[in-house]
Amino acid sequence: ILLKNDVLDLLAMLRNTDLVLWFNSLGAAASLNGFHGQAAYRRDLPTSVRVAPPKHPLAKQKRFPVEDAEVLQMANVGSVKIGTLKEWPAQAMVFTGDEEDVLAEAAYRYINLLQEKNLPHNVLFVKGRVFVFVKNRDRLVTRLGINPAAPELAGIVTVSDPKWMGNPPSADTIREALAEATISRTGLFALLKEFRNRYFADEGTSIRGRLTEAFASKKESQIRRYLSQMISEA
Repeated sequence: ILLKNDVLDLLAMLRNTDLVLWFNSLGAAASLNGFHGQAAYRRDLPTSVRVAPPKHPLAKQKRFPVEDAEVLQMANVGSVKIGTLKEWPAQAMVFTGDEEDVLAEAAYRYINLLQEKNLPHNVLFVKGRVFVFVKNRDRLVTRLGINPAAPELAGIVTVSDPKWMGNPPSADTIREALAEATISRTGLFALLKEFRNRYFADEGTSIRGRLTEAFASKKESQIRRYLSQMISEA
């Protein structure tokens, strides 16, 4: 399972590097029954993936295809934007934010909801964003003959079935496989609703306590956040 400190550590590892990190839960292509993240340097991604244009924050670096997918914003939690992938075949919730601690908290709460519901999931960590894919428990092995892990769901697909040797799957087949590997859009929205109800209920009853904790731990970003919330509600 993932703990909040694990999420914080994984996001911290992305600072000043070209790393991309991911986590696969049990039932979602995890190779071991225990916490471990996996990583790749952007420079080592396949040569066929796109390179960011000069003015892009990832200028001249390779990207997972999902990083170029349009995100439909659905909600905000503090400074974190929460959205879904508009036209990407694999369903995911996307958390975007510049403050590591706030981003980690929001993403972790959603991941923890999945853990409590025993829903297999794959998490991709890139600088400033967390992609959380929720697997379809009824179709873990797709028509590609694999249980897609985070890299496959993010657009870099590796297949091992001999039937694909010399005759790789078409783009349509890959899209269909990624779609069947994850829950429906309706299911994703139901999870978002449950997440929002739980998150905002918690936020609304504990702002003063959270502010006290923020002062005690000297977390300036959280102090500013909770002070702003208290002032706006005054």
